[in-house]
Amino acid sequence: SSHTVVLTDEGLYTCGNAMAVGRPNSFIFDVLTVVPALSGIEISAIACGADHTLAVARVAGMVFTWGLND
Repeated sequence: SSHTVVLTDEGLYTCGNAMAVGRPNSFIFDVLTVVPALSGIEISAIACGADHTLAVARVAGMVFTWGLND
């Protein structure tokens, strides 16, 4: 259930366990790809746990979370 999250000037990229990287299925993603739901949203900070990820948008008050929910 491990995953990797990378924040760059171009966007937020993830790979690994699908639910932890923001994709609604059980696949493992081996290549870093942009999180589709955050396309066009400027992210300023990220935090990760074993099975979840949080992303803070530059717009005040916007925090996005996703993961396994267990």
